[in-house]
Amino acid sequence: MELSGQILEAAAHSMYHGTLSQQQEAAALFATWQNSNNALITASQFLTGGSSDTLQFVTCCVILYASDQWFKYDREMLNEIRQLILRFTFEQQHSQLINSKLEEIIAKIAFNDWPEQWPNFLADLIFFINPNSSQNDSTSNHDSIYLRNSQIRVFMILSHFLRMIFCSTKITLRRRAFMIHEFMSHLPSIFELIDFSKSDENSPEIAQSFLEFAEAVCLIITNDETMVASVSQFIFTHFAVIDIFAEKALKAISTLFSPNNYLTNLIPLMISFVQSKEESHQQISLPFHEFICIFMRKFINIADKFCTNDESISSIQKLLQTTLIYSSRETFSKHFWALWSELLEKVANNNQNHNLNNHTNINPNYTSTSYNHIVNSSTINNNIGNNDASFYNTMKMMLPPLLPLVLTTFYELLPCSSNLSRLISPTTSSAVQNLVKITPQETFSFLSTQPPCLPLCFAVGIIHGDPLRQKLAEIVESYVAAHDLQSFSALLYCVSRNTEIMKNEPALISLLQQLTLTYLYHDTTPSSSPTTNNSLNDSLNSSLNAPVESAPGENDISDCNRDEEEGGSYQTSLLLALNHVASNFPNALTSSQQFIDLLFECASPERLPPSDFARLCRILAKVIMTTPPSVKIQYIERLVNIAAIPFMSATTVQTQTPTAAVSTVINSNNNLTSNTISSGQNNAGVPPAGMIDVGKINVGLQAAWAICSISLCGAYLITKHLWKPLLYVMSIASGEENESLFSDIIAAFASSVRSAPWNHCYKAIHEFISIALNSSYLNEHCSTAVLDAFNMMYQCHYDLSDMRETFANTFVQKMASCPQPSFFEFFSIAGIKEHEQQVVVEAACHSLKDPDVNISRTAAHMLKTLVNKQKDQMFVERWQGLIVISVFEALFDNLHHNLIPQLSKVLFAIYKKHIRRNTLSPAIDTIIIHSIVEEIGDQSVTVSFASALRNTANSRENFIQLINDFLISFGRFNPHEIKLFDETLNVSSSIVERNMETTLPMEVRMTQLENAVSVMHNEDEYATHLL
Repeated sequence: MELSGQILEAAAHSMYHGTLSQQQEAAALFATWQNSNNALITASQFLTGGSSDTLQFVTCCVILYASDQWFKYDREMLNEIRQLILRFTFEQQHSQLINSKLEEIIAKIAFNDWPEQWPNFLADLIFFINPNSSQNDSTSNHDSIYLRNSQIRVFMILSHFLRMIFCSTKITLRRRAFMIHEFMSHLPSIFELIDFSKSDENSPEIAQSFLEFAEAVCLIITNDETMVASVSQFIFTHFAVIDIFAEKALKAISTLFSPNNYLTNLIPLMISFVQSKEESHQQISLPFHEFICIFMRKFINIADKFCTNDESISSIQKLLQTTLIYSSRETFSKHFWALWSELLEKVANNNQNHNLNNHTNINPNYTSTSYNHIVNSSTINNNIGNNDASFYNTMKMMLPPLLPLVLTTFYELLPCSSNLSRLISPTTSSAVQNLVKITPQETFSFLSTQPPCLPLCFAVGIIHGDPLRQKLAEIVESYVAAHDLQSFSALLYCVSRNTEIMKNEPALISLLQQLTLTYLYHDTTPSSSPTTNNSLNDSLNSSLNAPVESAPGENDISDCNRDEEEGGSYQTSLLLALNHVASNFPNALTSSQQFIDLLFECASPERLPPSDFARLCRILAKVIMTTPPSVKIQYIERLVNIAAIPFMSATTVQTQTPTAAVSTVINSNNNLTSNTISSGQNNAGVPPAGMIDVGKINVGLQAAWAICSISLCGAYLITKHLWKPLLYVMSIASGEENESLFSDIIAAFASSVRSAPWNHCYKAIHEFISIALNSSYLNEHCSTAVLDAFNMMYQCHYDLSDMRETFANTFVQKMASCPQPSFFEFFSIAGIKEHEQQVVVEAACHSLKDPDVNISRTAAHMLKTLVNKQKDQMFVERWQGLIVISVFEALFDNLHHNLIPQLSKVLFAIYKKHIRRNTLSPAIDTIIIHSIVEEIGDQSVTVSFASALRNTANSRENFIQLINDFLISFGRFNPHEIKLFDETLNVSSSIVERNMETTLPMEVRMTQLENAVSVMHNEDEYATHLL
């Protein structure tokens, strides 16, 4: 390929400044160049021959790509190229963009050549940054800048180099272990170099680049306890204590945590640093506070083993105290609440003498007593295991002096841990509730002395119950006229969480109704919010029945000069509170005909933002399910008419109103047939193709999703009325060119039929299948959506088995070349037939190595399921070779470390199947050896490992542990991967996690359902999306 500097300059200019066609032509030219036989040589010549920055950058990209073929070039030429690029990098000034590419190139050359072909790699780099070298003797300002830039480049080169060693799939595990061992021997001399740069306080970039290198070092030393201790101490001492470097330094140190190393060597250093800050009256940085929280959360797993004397207990107390004192009072700290939630949960679960369920019988006027009674009971340890008892005994010595500070800190942090009328995370409520379990008397005594304020609002909402009834009355009296959003939201949180009191206090319901009228119906600004001049009595009823001024009429809204965004926030906060009430005490919203009518009046897609409209539809769906049968049908019709308005307004021309269109569709013939839907497209009320308002349909879909998401048995009584509108819109959207819209409609419909009895929904499902399979653009994206929907429906309705063949024949050929998770889920659910095995198994094995972890995970799950359930005795014999090879290929790469347990279980399923059939023999060792020998690079090791796998196959735990040890031995694991082998960490073990799981309630008779007051899952309970 003949190239000239002029041609390349023009192409490089076109890449950045040319038209689209010129950019494509230039890209094609460079692609041809980088794939040519001598690309590395010609690119190196052009790079150093003088060219524009644009061409230099493109040339660097070509060299980086061509260096993958490094070893096909002559060794003398490679040595020359290496020295040329090294000099070009350090002896000339370049832009930051070009420097970054040059650093990657040198790192890749070292990865290819070191240590055999480039034994002086580290020495050559050190030469450029060692001020004692002859080249760097000058003390001029110019040379000082040169030295600084060289140091930055060296540390970045080493960072890239180590990450290549750690991540690359192009070297054997044995080679990786060898390179790491070799590098470790040079590490002390490299760390010493940072001392030369620390004296220059004007060059923080050097320290930042060194920390990039240090983080890469941390990735590769996790198995060397001595090195972990020394490196973590070095980084902490020199960088973590400096505020501008703390975040990056502590991030690097955090990678060293593992089940075998809790970095306890840092405890004295952390204590010393905190004390120095206290003596100088300075705050510790937020990153340092978060690191202590993370450290302590891990440390509590070994607290009983570490805290063996007064000194160690005192140290841990100091760190816990630091998390409390220095926690930000302005921003939410997820690490702080996670630490204290987990710690107090462990203590509370073992504290048999204090139960949160009994706190309602405690007098709120108890005076504060000694906190030592919490842990001094002689009966506490009777019913707990040895491990828990050991931990609890440690807490007996450590926790009591801190509990008063814990209480006051929690109290102060509650406002910044909220978002509108909900908490940001369940860890906050869990921590507070567990504290009440441990110290009920002190907590209620403390709260009883607090005046109405934001922290008290959230505390009363979290703890709730009769002991705080009086405080609830005081809060309502003080905040009923609140004019700011935060106070308004705090009041709503406090009132909505006290549904037990609300059941006996109709005045609380009246308050919610008044707030709904003011902020939702009239959409009033805070300046015109209801106020009261009456002094509210101590009695809760009298406080809630105080007269409230009427809100301005609808005609006055234009005079309010309200801020639209703020008004929406007030509406959202109110709806979040109402949603909680609807989940826990729906009768509060249905006990008054006026209240539920008011909610229906507010439910308009024109009045509310889409998310608030959907939320209100969900609220109405929840409360409707608890209404008497005599009015339930009427309410359902009203709700469905409202929810379907966006669909009809998006697909209706001026000759027909949206309301009339809704009635036309919903009240049409009950027999759903393809003629019913298709004929509707020719009516005057249906727009021509391309005239659909996608925005309005999305509003309707949000409402449909909200209604379908309620976890209440019998909800299909509402959702079944959505089938016709959804099918109607689906039939129109199937002819549009908006595949995303079509897929969203499909998903909403599938969700709407999941809880319906088959005899109610089979006609709608068959109509859905007819529309979906006959869609004019059933491409990959839409095929995935259709198959996802079928999988969901098939798990709920096994009567769909008649359609199994249709879907398999339609999608196996269409998706096998590029399978998505729904493809593998289908065969996991529906099973696999012999004629499908080759296509499906080969697709699954190939997908184990897919960069998309979701695809790899579902493929692994399907393979495990098929091996376990397949009755064909030849299935395992036929496919075990391909499966084993594919599993090990995924185990050895760096993309799927999160899937190591799932991949290991696929292997175990094969061995278990052989054991059950008495067919396990040394023959399987040959498959294992063939799968790993090239990666390991040691025949004897592979033979031993294959034999060991077969000998441990009777025990799943030993089998997986053997794979664990094997991968660790060859440098495959990092700390995160090691943790994944502790299956207890993959199970929801804490109360907080269990509370976040959503499950469908047990089925009950409809007669019971209609009269029962059910507690439903509240989808908006926590603003976890903010984390």
